[in-house]
Amino acid sequence: MNFALFVPRMDQRALFVGKTGCGKSWAARRILQWQRHDDECIDRCFDHPSIAKGTIALLPRRYVIAYDAKGLMRWPGFHRVTSFEALNRAANNPKKFPKIIYAPNAKELRDENFHEKFFLLCYERGKTTAYVDEWYAVARGLTYPPSAHAILTRGREMGVSIVGSTQRPSGIPQAIMSEADLFFAFHLKMPQDRKKIAEMIPVDGDDARNGDLLKPTTLKKTKFFFYLDGDDIVSGPHKLQG
Repeated sequence: MNFALFVPRMDQRALFVGKTGCGKSWAARRILQWQRHDDECIDRCFDHPSIAKGTIALLPRRYVIAYDAKGLMRWPGFHRVTSFEALNRAANNPKKFPKIIYAPNAKELRDENFHEKFFLLCYERGKTTAYVDEWYAVARGLTYPPSAHAILTRGREMGVSIVGSTQRPSGIPQAIMSEADLFFAFHLKMPQDRKKIAEMIPVDGDDARNGDLLKPTTLKKTKFFFYLDGDDIVSGPHKLQG
């Protein structure tokens, strides 16, 4: 499958699901290097030399701010900060810091006000992709930051998109999944998580409908199923390489 088809347009939202160590963060990092342009946005970027009508072109995704709840992200090309004050300073200098990792300190990680501040900053900054390395850290049950909801439902107006990952899809708000345009489903440990994803995407067969295709014993590490909202089928398993 053409790698370009996995890459979200700037106005699309994506969700990666899978247990720790399955490769979803590595896949997200690779996907976030690019944004896809195709016929639907030719009018907005007709003057770019790599755009030709009827083709899919990948352009660099310039502005990304990542929320690193685990404190493990060390991505090349990203400026890493550990306080919201430092994040705010860096975000106000996009030419110097186009890509930022916010790994909040223990105090800010526990404080829901800082969750809201992160998403509000991304929303108001505009022309930015917000990446959440673990949705469960900032959104549980029916509760999640209001500005995260604003990005999910009105982000297109500001040129803001959101890409996120989680290992517990059954524990995060339904809106996060229902607003996703692209799904990347790696293997999941818990039956309730596998079933949740199976409910969200069109799958056939008993094993698919109850989520058994996402068992670690069935879907090997670094492999995933892919679904683009609006399509009739789920493709895969695929493996990103390189």
